[in-house]
Amino acid sequence: MAMLAGVLAACGGSSAATPELGGAWQLENGNHEGRAVPIVEGSRITLIVDGDTIGGTAACNMYGGRIEQDGVSVHLVVTSMTALGCAEPVMASEAAYVDALAEVTTAARDGD
Repeated sequence: MAMLAGVLAACGGSSAATPELGGAWQLENGNHEGRAVPIVEGSRITLIVDGDTIGGTAACNMYGGRIEQDGVSVHLVVTSMTALGCAEPVMASEAAYVDALAEVTTAARDGD
């Protein structure tokens, strides 16, 4: 899934281990298993990459984790997440995004 290639808009920043991905990103659109990740107004989905560490907000809850690289493969592993409950459709948006993160195997930066 090329989720990072075209659906996250950069907000700035840098990264030592993965310089092409480093910085803060906000999800603009994406899909998982053939369905769009719902974007709910007022419930931002963000990804912050700092070296081999990731974090951000997944529509409702904050998460943290790491990037694992195996040759050319990239894996985003969520290792912690707050446990707030939000109303639908925010929770559906969050679930789709977190599931999609786990499926990422490649990432590339295209322009800014």
